[in-house]
Amino acid sequence: MKKFEWFCNLIFYNLYRWDIVSNSFIEYFISFKWLKYISSNSRKNYDDRFRIVKTSSHLSIIFARNGFTLLSIIVLFSIFNLFQILTGISYNHYIYENILYLVILLISLITLSVWLNQTLLLNNKKYLVFFDKFDALPNKKRFKYGWLCFMTIISILGLFLVTLFFQLVIS
Repeated sequence: MKKFEWFCNLIFYNLYRWDIVSNSFIEYFISFKWLKYISSNSRKNYDDRFRIVKTSSHLSIIFARNGFTLLSIIVLFSIFNLFQILTGISYNHYIYENILYLVILLISLITLSVWLNQTLLLNNKKYLVFFDKFDALPNKKRFKYGWLCFMTIISILGLFLVTLFFQLVIS
């Protein structure tokens, strides 16, 4: 369980880092594009506003939390589709005929993923301890773990698409 918790926190950490890097990348191009049109007096205010946005990591934590929740919903839905494929029983006609079953499925997937998110990451701010551990790693290891997380996310999305395709073909 500890290794699973460590790996989930590693994915959460990399989602957080990717959001910070993408925001910095976007800020660079926005500020570079408009820099020549800003007068010297307003340029200082403009740079201060970007510095405040760049140092605010709260939004990146929210992005990482929502990304991890969405990723866990996709994993749970893939497991549901895989169960249907392996058993050969399709529940689609039950789910789509009655809106109540669809709502129950969605609520259960969201509830399970939020519980997983709360238990593994956000309970007593566990992620801060893991963030300190991951920040202390050498750059080569962080780079390697970043690619591992990227490939894991791509694999999860691929599994979702494959199980969705086969589940739709079977039914």
